[in-house]
Amino acid sequence: MVLREEPARYEAVPDVDNEEPLKIAYALVQKRRLSKRMLLDTMSVLGAKPTRGAMSGTTRQLLEWFFAEATPSQSDKFLSLLGNDKQDQYLKGIVKRE
Repeated sequence: MVLREEPARYEAVPDVDNEEPLKIAYALVQKRRLSKRMLLDTMSVLGAKPTRGAMSGTTRQLLEWFFAEATPSQSDKFLSLLGNDKQDQYLKGIVKRE
């Protein structure tokens, strides 16, 4: 959270920079229907070792943990791995017909 000074009081303003990658990653996970195991494998490739508490939580909590602990370069790499759409070209064509 970032504090913004106003004449008489301090008001909390949500930190947009930390929230945006989480929203993007969660949308990609939902769109591609990735399992938590797949997320954990991807995170471990990047060098992140989730705690047992993070692993037992929801997918959103797991992503929140990752973005809180990861370096900016790890976060960027994670998003690029999630967004990488390696899908069979034949199946892609079938999906587009609908």
